Amino acid sequence: MANNNKYSEYFDIDERYFPCIDDSAIKAGAPWENTYPHNTFINMLTVMERVLARQELKTLWIEGGYGTGKSQCAYALKKILEVPEAELRAFWDRNESLKNKTDLLEKIVSHKKKGIVTVHRYASGGIMSPRDLFFAIQESVKTALVEKKVNYLGENTLKESVIAWIDKPANKRYFNDLMHEPEWKTLFSQSSADEVLAALRKNDVKALMNNIFRLADEEGITALNFDSDRLITWLTDVIDRNGIRIVLIWDEFSDYFRNNRESLSEFQKIVALVQNKPFYFIVVTHEPQQIYIADNDRRNQAKVSDRFISISISLPDDIAFRLIGHAFNVKKDAETDWERLVEGDLNKRVSSSRTAVMKATTLKKCRF
Repeated sequence: MANNNKYSEYFDIDERYFPCIDDSAIKAGAPWENTYPHNTFINMLTVMERVLARQELKTLWIEGGYGTGKSQCAYALKKILEVPEAELRAFWDRNESLKNKTDLLEKIVSHKKKGIVTVHRYASGGIMSPRDLFFAIQESVKTALVEKKVNYLGENTLKESVIAWIDKPANKRYFNDLMHEPEWKTLFSQSSADEVLAALRKNDVKALMNNIFRLADEEGITALNFDSDRLITWLTDVIDRNGIRIVLIWDEFSDYFRNNRESLSEFQKIVALVQNKPFYFIVVTHEPQQIYIADNDRRNQAKVSDRFISISISLPDDIAFRLIGHAFNVKKDAETDWERLVEGDLNKRVSSSRTAVMKATTLKKCRF
């Protein structure tokens, strides 16, 4: 007997679909939990766990061609490391490919309890120099620390860079002039650059540093910056004082290498911090790392590639069908009716189609 019911009567389908995981998609609430945990995704989680356990003093380089879902995987990695434990366990329980990976789950949960701050950036086309890179890392990490409500933001290290800049005669004159403008005169309790410097050399400088950064932002003083050594000192200070680990995931990082091919040594210094401290600078690119850094590795004894573990995101032949199955969730109150239809003549009608799919994808079983 013909059945005129609609699929919508049997399935809940998540209509939140984002074809590309970028900043706008993330801000719009792209769901991480819809990530399908295929083998290379699980391998990524397995390697990340070893890295967090300090069994590998390296970080990850996630690579994959267009359409492989590497951005979705990288975003899911960020969320796995930061969402509440109950949300992570629910994700694990929903996916058959993860249910036999309970040991991996418990290890990740244990790492999360010890304190992880995750940072995510997308695109690097505007990073045209090592200085741009230092600014971007510091800005992103500090924003994540604030969002995580971490108590100590590295004020004592930041202030050394500020002191060095203000203490230069020309900068001191400029800073003095700014402090006499009405807006800043009322903000600062100090009346001169020398008084600011004296205050900075004392211990409790958080309020003063906030005022200085507010002035610098509004006046466009971009010179209050780091070099790689100061950035490393700041990251180390933040990690040690807060007892945390920092995972920075930078998606679409390919352009950085194209724009800075001749100056990878400063990038390498930052990445190499992982050997001494739990700071994991994870890059995501379209091509394998060798394409970007082979020339640098040949020229230098200290190789960039030695700092990374390559994680190649690839999709199995049958991924389209697995994703379709992953997206269709049978409604609880319709399970019995749906099973009856499947076991009836529904599968019989698509016998030839199933055979063709199984042949093309090497599937051993194909049913609704």
